[in-house]
Amino acid sequence: MKERVIDLTQAEQHKLQIRFNKIKGQLASIEGTLAFPLACSGTLQQLAAVNGALKSMMREILEISVRTEVARLQRPDADRNADEIIEAMRSFLK
Repeated sequence: MKERVIDLTQAEQHKLQIRFNKIKGQLASIEGTLAFPLACSGTLQQLAAVNGALKSMMREILEISVRTEVARLQRPDADRNADEIIEAMRSFLK
């Protein structure tokens, strides 16, 4: 099955790139803590922050995907349908 691709707007691409760069920085910080005596609670907090950031980025990409796919349907109620799908998705991804 061929994977569908989405053309991101410049704003979407920029926002995702900034988010990704922050995650890379967080991971680099965690990697730095592994070279020294491990500060367990601090490292766990950093890992939880990275986990949250990854989930947030995943939600954002899913929202863009849903809005794009629903818009391709070219139905008058597409925006409302996309909002309903995204709201349900958000509740499941908490």
